[in-house]
Amino acid sequence: MFPHNIKDLNAKLRTGSARHDYGLQLAEMTNWNGECAYCTRDLISTYESWLHLQVDHVIPRYLAKHNYKSVKKWIESIPNCVICCAACNAFLNKFEVDADPPKTADDFFSIRNQIFTKKKNQATERHKKECEMYKEKWALGRKGYHGGKPPLC
Repeated sequence: MFPHNIKDLNAKLRTGSARHDYGLQLAEMTNWNGECAYCTRDLISTYESWLHLQVDHVIPRYLAKHNYKSVKKWIESIPNCVICCAACNAFLNKFEVDADPPKTADDFFSIRNQIFTKKKNQATERHKKECEMYKEKWALGRKGYHGGKPPLC
């Protein structure tokens, strides 16, 4: 399920940065719960977690330069944005969209919701793979990490 219900396709994010400007704007407008939209990682309880806060355009911005030119304004709008962690945003870079460009606002929201679900699933799977690699290659093979306990992830 998409994490907010903003439908105004004319609503634009401010310029600036995710942590100082447009992320704060998005958080305020959507009553954000403080978690990554994809993996539910906490992004506000500590300074260190807040440093990982980013904003993702669910329907990727690169499409506005290609076959989604007619809906560039919608791609840049707040209804197409979610707050996420840096890891999920990186995992989802170059996300491939196979849907035809939307012709109506309803089509846009339907495509956005489908892509969001696919991205959420992809991010979850990638986190599992990365966690296994972390356990095998980093955490367990290094003395002093985690006090000899298995790492949590």
